[in-house]
Amino acid sequence: MKLDIQECYELLLRSSKELYFETKESKKSIDKALLILKTAIEIGLGHLKLLRKAKTISAGEYQRLLLLKYLSYEGTGSLFVFDEPSLGLSLEEKKALLKGFKRILDLNNTVILVEHCEYFRKQSDYLIEIGPGSGHLGGEVLFSGEKADYKFEKKKKKLQALEVDENKRKWI
Repeated sequence: MKLDIQECYELLLRSSKELYFETKESKKSIDKALLILKTAIEIGLGHLKLLRKAKTISAGEYQRLLLLKYLSYEGTGSLFVFDEPSLGLSLEEKKALLKGFKRILDLNNTVILVEHCEYFRKQSDYLIEIGPGSGHLGGEVLFSGEKADYKFEKKKKKLQALEVDENKRKWI
């Protein structure tokens, strides 16, 4: 129990190759555990110790643990809605997350992503863009359709220079 997730995965992987399984269910259980551990490593949780207290993990680690819970789902006919699940993830971690979403889809589930990440938008089957801005400036459907019909354009934000009121020393 003093191992981290990476070490636990490696130990279980080595052991599973040497084990004789009496039933298909026991082999399936080990394979499921290996899949969960591998996914945890791929989304950046391999460093977590198994005995680490939950209250000591960061917000990002907590978010990834929640993702891991849903990526491990084995049921069918469910709807999953994820709000910006890729926030804070590297490209490799995003690829692992996409692989997990595809596994959920392969089980005949539906996955809806609320996402600003272009990587996920380009991997989607269907896109709905709402805008034109955020908050009270948004709310209109700007595009709804197949990815092939969507025009991916790099949107550049114009930065406005800040002015300083020298008398008040505040940024305006």
